[in-house]
Amino acid sequence: MNKAKKKKIGFKIIKNNFFLLGYAFKKSPGYIILSLIHSVLEFIVVFFEHPYAIIVITDAIQYQKSFSTVLHYAAFTVIMVSAWLFFGTFCWTYLFNISKEKLFKAVQLDMFQKSSEIDLECYDNPDYYNEYVWSLNTMTTQIEKVIVIFQNIARGITRLILGGYIFIRFDKIGIIFALIAAILSLTVSIKQNKIAFKLNVKVASFAREREYVSRLFYQHEYAKELRMHDIKDKFKNQFDNANESIISETKAYSKKQILLTVLEKYVFNTFIIQGVYLVYLLYSAIISKTISYGAVFVLYRIVIWYFSGGIYDLASVVPDFTSTSLYIDKIRHFLNNKPKIKSDTNTPLPKEPAAIRLTDVSFSYEGNESFSLKNISMEIKPCEKVAIVGYNGAGKTTLVKLLTRLYDVTEGKIEIGEKNVKDYNLKDLRDNFGVLFQDYQLIASSVKENVSMDIESDDILIKKSLAKSGFTQKLESMEKKEETNITKEFDDDGAVLSGGEAQKLAIARVLYKNSNYIIMDEPSSALDPVSEYNINKIIIEEAKTKTVIFISHRLSATKNADKIYMFENGEIIEHGTHEDLMSLNGKYSEMFTLQADKYKIIS
Repeated sequence: MNKAKKKKIGFKIIKNNFFLLGYAFKKSPGYIILSLIHSVLEFIVVFFEHPYAIIVITDAIQYQKSFSTVLHYAAFTVIMVSAWLFFGTFCWTYLFNISKEKLFKAVQLDMFQKSSEIDLECYDNPDYYNEYVWSLNTMTTQIEKVIVIFQNIARGITRLILGGYIFIRFDKIGIIFALIAAILSLTVSIKQNKIAFKLNVKVASFAREREYVSRLFYQHEYAKELRMHDIKDKFKNQFDNANESIISETKAYSKKQILLTVLEKYVFNTFIIQGVYLVYLLYSAIISKTISYGAVFVLYRIVIWYFSGGIYDLASVVPDFTSTSLYIDKIRHFLNNKPKIKSDTNTPLPKEPAAIRLTDVSFSYEGNESFSLKNISMEIKPCEKVAIVGYNGAGKTTLVKLLTRLYDVTEGKIEIGEKNVKDYNLKDLRDNFGVLFQDYQLIASSVKENVSMDIESDDILIKKSLAKSGFTQKLESMEKKEETNITKEFDDDGAVLSGGEAQKLAIARVLYKNSNYIIMDEPSSALDPVSEYNINKIIIEEAKTKTVIFISHRLSATKNADKIYMFENGEIIEHGTHEDLMSLNGKYSEMFTLQADKYKIIS
């Protein structure tokens, strides 16, 4: 590696660490300042309390000074230590802890905001997803590590100055011993940190696999499946294999770490400082008589710890900077990620439902060579009821993601009214769509908040939405009504809903939003036939003033749709009214006929 490249890497390492310190300082300057002040004052107080006190006492004895000199120094030390104890206790138990919590709160809120902005396609990329999860989980840890590094810098400078003063006064040669030990330890530390980072990278995928299996066994949603099937043995083996892989990698790297640890802790520190240097001090005191016995005690037992410790604190900054920089690189990559799907305009959607047009739309997920949607062209008129049907995997749900700009089209365009969806404000676009996703999620909060999905809510509209979705009967059985918490995540008395009840609550969420465009992706998958019929009636009524898109492989409401699109393998293979498609006697007709007996109640 040439010098220019090394210099560039070194600058990047320093820049990364200062970036994270600066980031933390903006969030909680008090925490950073108190951390640095505390680390400096701690060593100043200990220095005057111990090594310098020994010097004062031994000097008074050796040179027969007045005892008042010792008394004055003792009084000074008592006052100083008392003040330090008060300041230290106040800092650590009150100011420091409060500032730390403010910092971590601000950091987590930042990460939450960033998480809500990243493109959905990032979740499809295993490498990015690993980095994303890793950043969320280690952000506060890395901030703490960086703060500790800068504490070590402040502490190291302080120890170096105080210890250096004693060395210069009593034994300048001792500086050489401390430097040799610190430089050798530094070299080994850099190597150790590189090995530790490589190990973390190696085992990351195995650790994620192990964590996934762990979730399977303790999360409620998997409990029934694990008890009804023998798949648990497969996952136990998967966990075991992942664990064995981690152990195998750890063993391979541990052999190198053991050797380096022996070199650092015992050869370069214990042998040089506690062995060779002690022999030198004893020789100087007993044979050459160049230093006093008191100086031997101070230099060996205390001051060497200050000076060599100071050098080591500063020397360790290099490997520590290098180690944290490798992690900060990932954090910065996550924080600097710019969403591809964004708003470059404040243009709102038309206030009333407008036509939706798809022209030659094709889409493929990142990393996939095949298209999930191919050459889709269709028009949905204002307030139309449109059914998108087809078997699983036909591309129906992908269409939902494109209409709401969770993804952007690969080819072609989608227009609402006279404009491309990309030309509308993104938040306004999504606010205008009420979507029941196929894999909808309820949150561990009240019924009311699950419907409104907001801090503020309209209680009357919530009740109406719940009634329309068929949730009223369940609501009446709840003691706290709309204030009842869903799930037992934070409330032992929380309600556990059946699949059908949960789906009704999710449908109420869509109806409450009062959007111009409603998309129902498999809206009746967990409902019984009667509930399914009632929901379809409600949605049809809503369509009087809204555009409604049904997406399903169940055809219970298609007879009443203004238009039906039959999807297969990402393409539209048939489209028209129910009567048109039945007369074609094609795939739609075949699918409807197979399901017809279930839908005799539909007029």
